[in-house]
Amino acid sequence: MADRPVAVPGRPAWRPLVWCLNRSAARYLAKAKTSSIEDRLSHECLRPYRAAVGGDLDLAIGLYEWNSAAGGAFFETLGHFEVLLRNVLYDQLSAWHTAAGRPSHWYDDPAGVLDAR
Repeated sequence: MADRPVAVPGRPAWRPLVWCLNRSAARYLAKAKTSSIEDRLSHECLRPYRAAVGGDLDLAIGLYEWNSAAGGAFFETLGHFEVLLRNVLYDQLSAWHTAAGRPSHWYDDPAGVLDAR
């Protein structure tokens, strides 16, 4: 299998680059000694992970990697939700502004309806 990313239809153009960087990081972590990984990440950073797995460094690093992946997935989902919410708010405020017979765009707010009270 080639070690280069493949573009996926429907995915943003930057996605293959992220995939490539993640693959490179995974290869680096797989080749490095676990003790040097602990030194690079710091003992303080890995302390809660080691405590969660009974002190096993390999399991702690695996848990750290899982936590990073879960956090990345969460922020990807949060980003999609933010775009969806912003678009829904824009549509609703535009409809409200038009129904009220106000000129221009709702975000121009010439009547001062959206000013802080």
